[in-house]
Amino acid sequence: MEFHRVLKQKRKEFDLTQEELAEKLQVSRSAISNWEIGRNYPDIQTLISLAKTFDVSLDYLLNEDLEIAKSLDLDIKKKSNLS
Repeated sequence: MEFHRVLKQKRKEFDLTQEELAEKLQVSRSAISNWEIGRNYPDIQTLISLAKTFDVSLDYLLNEDLEIAKSLDLDIKKKSNLS
């Protein structure tokens, strides 16, 4: 299952609104919305926080979603170039 579908499913399982999840992660509600529709992806630190919030592994969150892997790879490369 793609990341955006897993995220929405887990959020609903935990009976959280987008706003409530955003507060837990210290991001905007629109960020959650964008992730849930697959417009963009959270950074690695936020992914780790999501995994902890939902008590799942990163592998569970990211399994089968190649686009998020590409996005994370680009994010890591950008950050290493800034060093």
